[in-house]
This record gives sequence, C-alpha cells and structure tokens, in this order.
Amino acid sequence: KVFDYQGDTLPGWPVQIPHYNNHYRIKGLPALGVISGIANGYREIVVPIVPCGDPDGPLGPPKVLVYNHNGQRIYEFDCSISVSNLQVGLAVEDMYSAGCDEIAISYFDANEQTEVFNKNGLVCAYQSGNNDMTPALADLQTDGYAEVIVGGQDGWITAYDVANDTVWWEQLPE
Repeated sequence: KVFDYQGDTLPGWPVQIPHYNNHYRIKGLPALGVISGIANGYREIVVPIVPCGDPDGPLGPPKVLVYNHNGQRIYEFDCSISVSNLQVGLAVEDMYSAGCDEIAISYFDANEQTEVFNKNGLVCAYQSGNNDMTPALADLQTDGYAEVIVGGQDGWITAYDVANDTVWWEQLPE
C-alpha cells in the first residue's frame, strides 16, 4: 500500500503484484525515483520481486516493477539470472546525468550479479553482487556519472566506473 501524509491510502492503491500466482513475492525494500524522466512532481515507486517457494532450485529471474503514483505499473524489467527465494537490494539514482533515474539491483544465488536498468531496459551488468546488501550509487570521480559500488559475496568491495564500463577500484576490507 501507499499512504499519504495523513495515513490515508492513495487512490489506485493497493495493487497486487503481477506473477503472484507464479510464486513471485516482494523480497526487498522499495525505492523512489523518476524513472520515466517526467518531472511532474511525483516520484515513481520501484519494487523488487523474486520467485519463492521452490527449495529445489531457481524458479525465474528477479524482476523490477515500477509504478506511478496512481498505482499503474509503467515498467517491468527481468534480471538475467534465475534465482529462488532470496532478498535483493536496489538503489535509484540519475547515474548518467540524463534527467531520468536508473535502477541498480544486486543479488546472489549461484552467481553474483548487479544489473542497471533505465526506462528502456538493461543498461549494464556487473559480475559482483550480494543479496544481503544494497548497491551504492555516487559520483565519486566528479565526472557527472555515478559509480556503482557493490559488496560481493566474495567479500570484495568493487566500484564500477559507469562512464567507461570498467572497474574503478576493488578493495578487500581489512
């Protein structure tokens, strides 16, 4: 559900997530952003969903759903790797200084993965991730592009240079 400042449910809410009958559930915190690039005073609601309920193996890829303030689903993105019953972390930021926000989602099942989506779909994917954390997005190099900082399942922290699609630095915490 989505509530206003007085605790009242907003028009159009609640909504049932799609794929619910295919064992998908919300398994991460929602985020807010302007994914569409439309500056109308409203932020869009970004929700991660993950397949759950099959202890014997992956059911499908995590999905990212984007809703407008009226509860209408305006985007749906599929991640690349099938997983089962895990938590995911996502972050939202205008990573390319283009006037619309991108979504970074990090997860781990048999493989580590962090993927970045914009309103048109998958932008890039990085071979590091963890389902126990949320990626950080910040312009560390002050070049106008946010770096993607993730903690991998292997213990390494990696910062990806989005502008050049390379690893900017890696560090194993001491």
